[in-house]
Amino acid sequence: LFHDGCANFAAAGDATTDGHLYHGRTIDNNTSPIKYWVDNTTVFIRQPNKGIPHAVISVPGMIWPNSALNVEGISISLDTAHPKTIDEMPTEGRSNVQLMSQVMKRASTYQEARDIMAANNRLMANLIIITDRNSRQAGVFELHYRELGIREMKDNGVIYMTNHFLSPEVKGKDSPPTPSTLNRYKRFGLLLEKDGEDSVYGKIDPELIVNKILRDRTNPNTKEPSP
Repeated sequence: LFHDGCANFAAAGDATTDGHLYHGRTIDNNTSPIKYWVDNTTVFIRQPNKGIPHAVISVPGMIWPNSALNVEGISISLDTAHPKTIDEMPTEGRSNVQLMSQVMKRASTYQEARDIMAANNRLMANLIIITDRNSRQAGVFELHYRELGIREMKDNGVIYMTNHFLSPEVKGKDSPPTPSTLNRYKRFGLLLEKDGEDSVYGKIDPELIVNKILRDRTNPNTKEPSP
């Protein structure tokens, strides 16, 4: 139930032990990790002549800031979404690689990142999360070609995404969600929401993020660990 997609979350304010914003993500693929990625994870430091220095966590041969953060405190990463049809795919616009690179290079605030995402025509359908450590804002950008839905961090200081659309603007325009994406999203709710059955709300710090959230593999329905 936990093997066919990525997951992202952000937590801030009362949800964390110190009020800081934290952004965690997993990269999962099919039934096993990508060996090349595991063996060759590389941090690329980019310092544009005209732009904001940023770090990309990736692998050799891949320039895409699939997971990245810049010195202004903006972080970004992506979860795959599968559109219901490719018939509406435009032939002109920006790719995910270009959009995410521009956010890293140009955005010093969440609002600037939001404006970049909204101002450009988009070629792809996917989910991108952007966080701002300084303003403690975060949003999930649900891209369906030219349409854009944005879910922003709630007052309780948590937001999360797996591999399906939820915003009213694009919900239902992706392929029917798999049990995996629904269960992983449900499990996030049980862990991150204040009233969640296994809530860690108010206790979130870097150690807990790694050991209790990102490494969690509990089936939210049976409470048994997924293999």
